[in-house]
Amino acid sequence: MKNKTIQIFEHQKLKVGQFECFKETHFDLLVKYNEKNENKYFDVGHKSIVFKEYVGVIQVAGTTIEILPKADKGNDKAKWQSILLNMLKECRQLQTESISSASLKLKSNSILDLYFELFLKEVEYLIHTGLVKKYRKTSNNLNVLKGQLNIPKQVVKNLIHKERFYTNYTVYDKNHILHKIIYKTLNVIDKINNSPYLKDRLNRLFLDFPQMEEIKVNYKTFENIKFDRKTNSYENAINIAKLILLNYSPDIISGRDNVLAILFNMNDLWEQYVFVKLKKYANNNNLKVFGQTAKRFWNYRLLKPDILLIKGNENYIIDTKWKNVRNKEVSTEDLRQVFAYNEFWNAKKGMLLYPDINNVSDFEGEYKNKTNNHFCKVGFIKVEQNNDKFAEMIINKMIEKQELVY
Repeated sequence: MKNKTIQIFEHQKLKVGQFECFKETHFDLLVKYNEKNENKYFDVGHKSIVFKEYVGVIQVAGTTIEILPKADKGNDKAKWQSILLNMLKECRQLQTESISSASLKLKSNSILDLYFELFLKEVEYLIHTGLVKKYRKTSNNLNVLKGQLNIPKQVVKNLIHKERFYTNYTVYDKNHILHKIIYKTLNVIDKINNSPYLKDRLNRLFLDFPQMEEIKVNYKTFENIKFDRKTNSYENAINIAKLILLNYSPDIISGRDNVLAILFNMNDLWEQYVFVKLKKYANNNNLKVFGQTAKRFWNYRLLKPDILLIKGNENYIIDTKWKNVRNKEVSTEDLRQVFAYNEFWNAKKGMLLYPDINNVSDFEGEYKNKTNNHFCKVGFIKVEQNNDKFAEMIINKMIEKQELVY
C-alpha cells in the first residue's frame, strides 16, 4: 500500500502534485471545507494551500495531512510530531498514558490513527467491563397493556384494532445516547480509517457492540450528557467521540468524499501548555497561577492576560505568543498589551513569552509611565519534550532581572 500520509509544517505551502497522494480532488475538497469554516484554517492559491497557525491532522479522501508546529530552523518532522503529541497530552487533548509504545507506532504513523486507537481502546474496555444499561421512556403499539395508555394515539391508531394498546412505558436496556454516540463514531472511523491494524479491531468491535439507530449530533448533544457513578467510565470515550464527530464533515461532494479535521490553534495550544506546566510547578512551590482572569477596562470590554502569577504579595503577568522573533524585534502591540495588564493588575513586571527559535537572549525594558513604573520582560524558551525544568525556567526568567533595553 502506498503511503497516504503527508507531514508538513504550519505556514508552509502544499501544492497539487507535490505528493503523489495530494491531487486536485483533495485540493477541491479542502477549499470547500475551508470555505465552510470561513477560511480560517489556510489561504488558497493557484492549486495550492498555505496553512496558517492551526496544527493537527486532516484526512481528506483517503489522504492524511499532519500539520506540525515548528519553533526551530531544522526540518525534523519526527521531533515536532513528538513535541505536538506531548503538548496535546499535557493539555489533555490526547490521553497517551493509556497507550503502549507499540501502539504508538501504528502502520501509517499518523496522529489521526492515534486518536482512533485511543477511542477503540476505550470501547474495548467498556465492553470488557460490561456495557451499562439505562432507563429510557418509549412509546409503542402493543398487544398487552404496559405502562400508561396514550389516549390520543390510541384513538388514532387503534380505532379498529380494539385488541391493541398504544402505551408510554419505561424500559431498561443498552439503547441509550452514550451507546448511540459510540456506535456512530465507530461507523465514522470505519469509513475513513486507512490502517489494516485498526480495521481488524473495528470488525471485532462491531461483533460485540450492539447495533444502534443512526442519530444526528451537535454541540448541544454533548452538553446535555451528564455522567454519574455508573457512567463515569464512559467519559474518555465520549470526549474522543465528540472530537471526531464534531469535526467530521461528510458529503462534501455528492456524498462520496468526507473530511475529518482535528485542528488546534497553535497560539491557544502554546498558552494552555505553558499554563498547565506552571500550574503543576506552582502547586509545590508556594506560588499561585491563574489563567484568563478578567477585568473591565472600557464599558463592558474585558482585559484577560493569559497567565497571572502571584508570588508572595507580588503580581506578575505572562502573555504567551507563538511567534518567530528575530533580533529583539518585538511588536509594539504586544508591548502595549503587557503595559495594560501591568496597570490593571498592579504588577511590577510582565513578560512576553515566545518560543526560542533564533537563540535570542532575554531582555527587558521599563515603561515610561510617571505614575507607576513597571517593566516588560521578553523571554524565550526552547520547546522541548519531557523537559521537567520547563516551568522552573519560566519562573526564573520572570523574577530575575535582565539587562534593560532603552
